[in-house]
Amino acid sequence: MDKNSEQILQNITSGSEELLDSIITHISTNSDEEESEFIAQCRKMFPHFKTVTSFLDSYMQIKPEAKREFLNEYLDRRKQGFAKILINASTYLGKYNKFVTISNSKTVVSVLSYISKNAKHIKVTVCESRPNNEGVILAEKLSIEGITTSLITEAQLPDHIANCDAVILGADKILANHDVINKTGSKLLAILARGYKKPVYVISSKSKLTDEFVWEKDEQPTAEIYGKSNINLHIFNNYFELVPSYLITKIITD
Repeated sequence: MDKNSEQILQNITSGSEELLDSIITHISTNSDEEESEFIAQCRKMFPHFKTVTSFLDSYMQIKPEAKREFLNEYLDRRKQGFAKILINASTYLGKYNKFVTISNSKTVVSVLSYISKNAKHIKVTVCESRPNNEGVILAEKLSIEGITTSLITEAQLPDHIANCDAVILGADKILANHDVINKTGSKLLAILARGYKKPVYVISSKSKLTDEFVWEKDEQPTAEIYGKSNINLHIFNNYFELVPSYLITKIITD
């Protein structure tokens, strides 16, 4: 595969919506043979990103001559859905000024930017999101938008949760019972928010809703956390975790 394909497949810091943007752009310029191999690898690498797998499932059922029309219609529906998310989210989040979040999410950035540009001064605290520190990317994006942003480690969360108005999370998948799969650390935010009586809002497109009730935890390279050889030391590295629905105040969609 070409260099661009490899970059997409090795992307471990983008949220699912941003990742889908790059996948759609890429397949629209590839030959059918290259496209087929690339899609197979995407399905293998990103099984937890529901919006990605749903798109690929639909796209693979389309006849070659109809793919361009399908992509145009899909992108139009996606744009309309995203606009609805911004409006719906501002209805619930517009009354708050201080937020805490985690990881890197195009949806979260767009919502916070939308709120801040409607004559609302907000402050956002972002967890760095170990082990790949994609929270740093989110914090930089927010700061570029002119939003007052703080970057912290997950270990610093208690005081920041205590002093915020609300916690907001993206979602990579939403199970049938409304449990949410998101970046590891999200459950910690939700538990602390419950302890400090702060609301937890999940912002997601409907494309991430599933009829699944069971989710399997992922296992990622342990060297990202500890690179030495030590047979008596057990390393766990999971990018995603389940946030139970009872910890979530509301799931905001399109």
